[in-house]
Amino acid sequence: MVLGLTIDLAVLARIDVWIPGLTLGILLACVIRPLFVRLCLIPARLQRNERNFILFAGLKGAVPILLGELLRAAHVPDAERLYGIVVVVVIFSVLVQGSLVPTVARRLRLPMRTVEPEPWAFGVRLRDEPEGAHQVLVEANSAVDGKTVHETADLAGDIWISIVVRDSQLVPVRAETQLIAGDQIVILSDTDLSAAIAGLFTGP
Repeated sequence: MVLGLTIDLAVLARIDVWIPGLTLGILLACVIRPLFVRLCLIPARLQRNERNFILFAGLKGAVPILLGELLRAAHVPDAERLYGIVVVVVIFSVLVQGSLVPTVARRLRLPMRTVEPEPWAFGVRLRDEPEGAHQVLVEANSAVDGKTVHETADLAGDIWISIVVRDSQLVPVRAETQLIAGDQIVILSDTDLSAAIAGLFTGP
């Protein structure tokens, strides 16, 4: 959207724009970025294929376009041409490097999986951390693994299990609802029960 609103296609058609842009894009992808990113990654504890994958990843547009806009705002001579070169570099990076990401990942034997975005999000954001509210995960072989909601409440004292999420689905909370490892639980309780609750949901 930013590209469409800010660039004149006639500028991109100029030979003194798209040829320098493609040249710079290739140099950035094959020489400049791999060289300097490799230096930055020296302290990182990465496997060779992971490091090479990071070196391959390219510019995605936000920062280069912002810097290009600063050129125009500063009224630098020939700013429109320079901005056009930036846009060509970004387009090259997105279309060429971006489209090759799955292929490169397979060649480097990096595990990748497609994750469908969940259409529903359930939650609220609060300015201050609420007292007595806990979001916990039922760990395997914990004290509550396999216990019902009623049995769990008896173990901890005065608590109220308000939400149970299992496999990205809400589970009806009833006295006989059984908790299993992997469930995400929202609990309301007295603040002095925090340590006891943490111990119940943590595995041995």
